[in-house]
Amino acid sequence: MEAYEIAERTEHLPDMASSIGDIGLLHENQLDYNTALSYYYKQYDIHEKALELDQDFITEQHLFIDLILIVKSYKKNDNLKMAFRFCQHKLDQQKRTIPENHPRIGYTLNMIGNIYFYFGKVDKALEYYLQVSEVFDHSQTCEHVTMITCLRMIGAMMFDKENYDDGLSYLLKVLDIEKKTDDPNLASSYKSIGDIYCKTKIIKKHSIII
Repeated sequence: MEAYEIAERTEHLPDMASSIGDIGLLHENQLDYNTALSYYYKQYDIHEKALELDQDFITEQHLFIDLILIVKSYKKNDNLKMAFRFCQHKLDQQKRTIPENHPRIGYTLNMIGNIYFYFGKVDKALEYYLQVSEVFDHSQTCEHVTMITCLRMIGAMMFDKENYDDGLSYLLKVLDIEKKTDDPNLASSYKSIGDIYCKTKIIKKHSIII
């Protein structure tokens, strides 16, 4: 607790948030999810406040990580409904206060999509992932790893629906981002797309024969 008390006295928000997050993690490791959540909520609020104050050392990615911690703790506590309510509340709040293509909205939509996916509501999850893609397409500050993960999810869901052309189009978007960012997974993506082209060609050939 000493690090947190020092950070609180000096009002240094990043240090305070980090200390609070560490305390939350300790409680999570002890399976005390309710207490962990109380600290993760505080960490989220501090990062949100720091962003409002335009502090350069805090990014939108910090809030997304906080959101992941909150949802993960609710999931471990078998209470995803509360996770959904929190994310939906934040989304409603964000839509009133920041531009519609702000990356924060994209991250929150992404987390709601994840929750629907956990519930097994794949179509609803896909609906949110498509919204995330739309937001990130118009955002200049999106963290590309999250965007790639979202696009891969959309592609996989499209393939599950046997919508191969749309699925490939999203994987090609992944490829384009990886080229621009020198992503280490670029070679793997080329191989995956090549394999999919071969598979879909075979499927289409059989469809014509049938």
